Amino acid sequence: MSGPFPGEDDEPGERAYSAALRAVRRARSAPFSEAVAGGLLEPARSLAEALDARPTPMLLRANRSTADHFLDAHAVNVAVLCMHVSKAAGAPAEKIPELGAAALAHDLARTTGPAERSSSAALEKRLHPLAADKLFDHQLSLERVVPDPLRNIFPIKLDEDEEEHAGKRRPPHHGAQVLATCDLYETLTRARPWREPGSPHEALLGLMRLHRRASDQPLMKAFAERLSLFPVGCFVGLSDGRYGRVCEVHPGAPMRPDVGVFAGPDGKPVKPYVARLREADHLSVDRVYPGILLPLRDARQRLQVASCAWWPPGHS
Repeated sequence: MSGPFPGEDDEPGERAYSAALRAVRRARSAPFSEAVAGGLLEPARSLAEALDARPTPMLLRANRSTADHFLDAHAVNVAVLCMHVSKAAGAPAEKIPELGAAALAHDLARTTGPAERSSSAALEKRLHPLAADKLFDHQLSLERVVPDPLRNIFPIKLDEDEEEHAGKRRPPHHGAQVLATCDLYETLTRARPWREPGSPHEALLGLMRLHRRASDQPLMKAFAERLSLFPVGCFVGLSDGRYGRVCEVHPGAPMRPDVGVFAGPDGKPVKPYVARLREADHLSVDRVYPGILLPLRDARQRLQVASCAWWPPGHS
């Protein structure tokens, strides 16, 4: 572990994330068209390759927001989350970059041009519901902009009630379902210039309560195991009083992540080390903290924690 926190230290991943940010910025400055959407497929492929090679540094990047325009990092973060979860849910490998490109384009496709895309709380509210119980309405709105070949990408099994009603109601659009879920999750858990981020713990529980059908389970199982209640990048307090940042989530044990510890029970810095909770029965995550609420005594560490939520202005 380099520095006080786990690092975003893979150069190919940095290049892929930055290229996707630049592609979204270019697309945001032009009227939306199929050509604009098509130009996002190559950046999505590069993101998918970097994510497949080293998922943890990419997931750490996806915790950050862009202050100059929230849609830029939001689009890239949602693409990263969609591709990460969809792979675990059994989506075909060739469909994952296509889903990533749809995620990069999803907000641009619902606004006609630059005049409608000024970064503001009002735009966020119009494009993204800020409550988990609005998920299904949001999913329906995204079905209009997610390509139809992404409709059936997960292996599913219907329960008896769903089989009885099959043919009487429209089956879920898998691409829109995973995109809506990741879109809402990112919106609820990332910072914006006008508000603080919400709890990933509460966001995931709220989304899981809405997905109770058997056909929802491949997606939600992958979501819970790959992101977990304690996702990569979140700040936590451990049961021994120490503080750290989640640096690895294990699908077989999502409640027992690896945590990069950097502060002791008194809030003062300690020599950084990784606590592997799978191997430490006496330790557990006691609490999830918004970074700004960590009771740290060291001013430099407080600044480092605050910086984990934002990209520098103009970052690319």
